[in-house]
Amino acid sequence: MRCEMKSNPFIQSGGGGVRVAVIDSGIDLAHPLLRGENLLHDWSFSATHVRQGDTCGHGTEVAAIIRQFAPRCILGSFRVLDGNLRTTTEAIATAARHAMDLGYHILNLSLADSAPGCERIHQEWVSEALARGVHIVASSSNENVDRAQYPAFLQGVISVCAQGNASRPEICYRGGAIQFGASGALAELPDVAKIPPAGVMPIEPDDMADDTDEIMEAACSSFAVPRVTAALASILAATGPLTPPQALDRLRLMACSTEPALLIP
Repeated sequence: MRCEMKSNPFIQSGGGGVRVAVIDSGIDLAHPLLRGENLLHDWSFSATHVRQGDTCGHGTEVAAIIRQFAPRCILGSFRVLDGNLRTTTEAIATAARHAMDLGYHILNLSLADSAPGCERIHQEWVSEALARGVHIVASSSNENVDRAQYPAFLQGVISVCAQGNASRPEICYRGGAIQFGASGALAELPDVAKIPPAGVMPIEPDDMADDTDEIMEAACSSFAVPRVTAALASILAATGPLTPPQALDRLRLMACSTEPALLIP
């Protein structure tokens, strides 16, 4: 099944009370859309040992997009990416488990892992999350959405790719291994700030893009993910707790429908 982009304003609940863990490079609260924000937690699992803020700007942009479309959700930062957008599978798994233990409802992973042997490690923590009713939203590869990368390719994970680069909230249901598409544009700002390199997290050096300016200008899966996360936060705030399969069904209905009432219980 494939749906065209529909209009789905995320305004009914704003994600109020829903805890979203941004597992990324950190969050810099100096960002124009994040000024005045208070993070629920700010933990570091990165080899850079940066204890606050953002190692490169990537996680800040992700958080800004979530805040733009789900303004009442509760954000927490779990820093796993270094200044070159690199990390380890183990760091991702450790951060995800810590976020679960702290009671986060949604784990936003704007990254993709293709390191040898990573599938088994991701499967273990993803299974734990799903059993606990925790929702996982993760990105596809920027270069090839059919390329198996993790945790996006695992059963039960809400997987997202970039589809268009307009700064808007709509999502579409694609079906297949990568289920949803959304705009991969940067957050819309009154005064657009220059954000450092962004894109799918490259664990292997060959995955690193050579031209960071091109990444910023092109639709990017990393920035499509938070739009779907914001939609999910709005749904959970409106309906109350849902199992991961129930949440997936709600997202699919919302993406395929022009009726905003689907966000209301």
